[in-house]
Amino acid sequence: MRVSMQNRDRLIAWAEPIMGVDPGRMPPETLALGVIDDNEAIRAVICFNAFYSTHASAHIASDGSRNWSTRHIWRVIFAFAFDHLALTRINLVIPQANISAVTFALKLGFQIEGLARYGANDGTNGILFGMLAQECRWLSQRVKDRINGKIECAEA
Repeated sequence: MRVSMQNRDRLIAWAEPIMGVDPGRMPPETLALGVIDDNEAIRAVICFNAFYSTHASAHIASDGSRNWSTRHIWRVIFAFAFDHLALTRINLVIPQANISAVTFALKLGFQIEGLARYGANDGTNGILFGMLAQECRWLSQRVKDRINGKIECAEA
């Protein structure tokens, strides 16, 4: 398995119906990371959008299997978000009735922060989750130290 940003439109088109988003309605600023298997099949797509300062929303779609969700994959995804994009916070809104997705978010390290009334893509109440960069257990010590101000970023 590998993470790829290639063919953004294909990744988003694959993810939209799973996320409950009408075709072509994903915001134009969306960045998509695809989890691709050895046969070049998409297994999952993680989208980042709604960027505001150093915050963004994330959306996760998968093929329903769990074998794509490895420590390596999550290290790459969270390093992209918190190191490459320099985000300090990621938000998720998950339909309240989607217990497997709620459990998954908690296992990833997201914290429940509230209820978004009618806030899920399917029109139901959504649970608002957040993860701060300094709390992310998937980051390397080097990235955590930089985020926490213990080391300076090298100037380009």
